[in-house]
Amino acid sequence: MMLISAKIIGAGWMLCWFVMLLKITIKHVNAGLDPIAAMFSLAFAWLLVGFLPVAIVKFGWGFIS
Repeated sequence: MMLISAKIIGAGWMLCWFVMLLKITIKHVNAGLDPIAAMFSLAFAWLLVGFLPVAIVKFGWGFIS
């Protein structure tokens, strides 16, 4: 049961950050930012704040168990 809730929380965390960063990217592209640069920054930011914390916790949990 704990593993299922951890997967749901992890997926929710990544999805939440992706949606938030996508909204920011769309706002900046509409304001005149280069779309390619905006997509690169979206991917980099999502990797740092959306994916890496989940990956660190997953690998750490595997190391502890």
